[in-house]
Amino acid sequence: SSSIRFWETLTEDFAPLPVINRGFGGSTLPEVMHYAERIVFKYEPKLVVLYCGENDIAENDPPTKVFQSFKKFIGETEKNLADVPIIFISAKPSPDRWNLWRKYQQFNELAYQFSTARPNLHFIDIGETLLDENGEPDTSLFIEDGLHMNREGYDGWVKKIKPMVE
Repeated sequence: SSSIRFWETLTEDFAPLPVINRGFGGSTLPEVMHYAERIVFKYEPKLVVLYCGENDIAENDPPTKVFQSFKKFIGETEKNLADVPIIFISAKPSPDRWNLWRKYQQFNELAYQFSTARPNLHFIDIGETLLDENGEPDTSLFIEDGLHMNREGYDGWVKKIKPMVE
């Protein structure tokens, strides 16, 4: 989603690993599935990192429906890129969408449970990197819109994601 598209230091943050940033703003899982051949499969990656689902829920899709779209993408990716590991980054808490956090958590739990039965699907719970000591979004990690992260927010993601990617 746009949180990936706006990650301007993604290539440097994961160096020396080669990275192709295919994030696009406002993405939903059905849109990612629609464009999967063009934005994922044709590159024949050695690893796929997926971050999507928040916009689906923000557009009033229930977590169970978003999970069905997630499973479809995972299935198509497994079919088109056999034995390629997939890392799924959980939906994140943010000040702007704090009212949706419970639904995000429901979706995250479904995705996590699904990942436990698939050897090439790995789940990263990113939520804790963005919450303060009271369990609420740490506003110092977000830009003015309250949805997208600043450099410090992405630093937390790098610490959590890079070891798994490596």
